[in-house]
Formats: sequence, C-alpha cells, structure tokens
Amino acid sequence: MDPLDTVIVRGQTSAAAIGMVAELAKSRTTTLVIWDRHHKPKDEVKVANLPKKIFKETFSEQEPDKEVMKRAGDYFPVGAPKCALVHLAEEKLKVATELAKPLSKVNDLMDFCRHNHLETMSNFNAFKIYQEWIHANRACTFVLIPPKLCYEWDDDLATCTTGSRRIVRGDPARRRDGSGWTLGLQMTHSAAAVNAALASATIMSVVTADDATRSNLAGRCLELSMPVFSTWTQGTK
Repeated sequence: MDPLDTVIVRGQTSAAAIGMVAELAKSRTTTLVIWDRHHKPKDEVKVANLPKKIFKETFSEQEPDKEVMKRAGDYFPVGAPKCALVHLAEEKLKVATELAKPLSKVNDLMDFCRHNHLETMSNFNAFKIYQEWIHANRACTFVLIPPKLCYEWDDDLATCTTGSRRIVRGDPARRRDGSGWTLGLQMTHSAAAVNAALASATIMSVVTADDATRSNLAGRCLELSMPVFSTWTQGTK
C-alpha cells in the first residue's frame, strides 16, 4: 500500500500508540507526533524536578498543537491529499472498582470522574484546534479508543462520563459537502503490538478509500479485532 502524505498524532502516550506511530513511519508516511504524558512526582523524582512551562493565558496550552499543525503545512502533497489526524485517548482511566465501596467514598469517586473527564475535554480540543487543517486537506480524524471504553455508556461510575465514543458518534467535523470524516478505532486486543498493527492498517485503508466509503464509516467505532496476516506470521520462518 502506498504511504499517506501526512498524519498528525496527538494525545496520551501508550505502547499501542507508540507502535502505531512506528508502523506509520515504516510505511514512509510523514508522521508528526505530540505526546501527552502523566507522571507521578513521587515515582519520577527527576521528571518532577524538571522546569515546567506554565501556561498563564487562556488556551495558551494549545500552542504546541498549533506549532505541529503549522509544520504539517510544510508538506504539500501532489494531487488529492491523503492526510489524517489521530487523537490518542487516555488508556489509564480511573475506575470505580478500585474503591471497595465507591458510593460511600464520594470525594474519591469524583476525583476519578474529574481525571477521566479530562479525556473528553482533550477530544474536543483536538477538533477545535485542528478543524481548519482537517477541512483544508479533506483529512479523516481517528480516535484510538482503549479496550476499557467498549460501550457508549460504560457501566463503571467513574468512566461513564468519558465521552470518547459518543464524540465519534456525533461526527462533529462533518460539513455539508460530506468531508470531515470522524471514526473511532476501538482496541479489543490485550497485546499492544497487535493493536498498533491493526490501527495503522485501518488508518491507511480508510484514508485511501473513496468518499462514499469514508462517509459510510464516519461516525462509527470500528472494532480492531481482525488480525492482519503480518501479525500472524511475525517471528516465523
């Protein structure tokens, strides 16, 4: 399969996400990445001691994304552009089952909900920041969704407010001309390498498909459950 022109990847770092970026890069696709990563000061003392950039103005935290989007404009394809934006949803979500009696520990439960709700806000920010680039290049937007969020309304009290799948269902970037396709990539496998291979293959297949196919798939969460042949035969002679 021919490489894509430009793919912007942004969001939470994870083994599956890193593997997906590697697969895209190996295909000779120009891949620009901006990672978001949580750290625990108690466990990562050296990281905690590093100087931090403080964003004082409203929306100033979006500047790194805007810089990446600007750099993406330096790569002009020949003919119809084959571009994509991939948002990486948080995998390490807080779940109410971590608490013995969640309803009796309201403060802890609400802290979990607030932590998870940041992922919903990050999803919205991705569309807000990159909407001009998406439409200028008729790009597809993908949300890589962790196995935990396999339903629109999860049965866990802490994760039920996380809106990654519901945002995909809303297909928020669509225009009247049909462009602005949004799709979810629902990971189902426990192996990060398999998820990475399936995600990268799906991205390349959808982006290179015709408009009718993309319109038919838009607003849906595609389950990454069909192993590709290269995954089955990896390591064999």
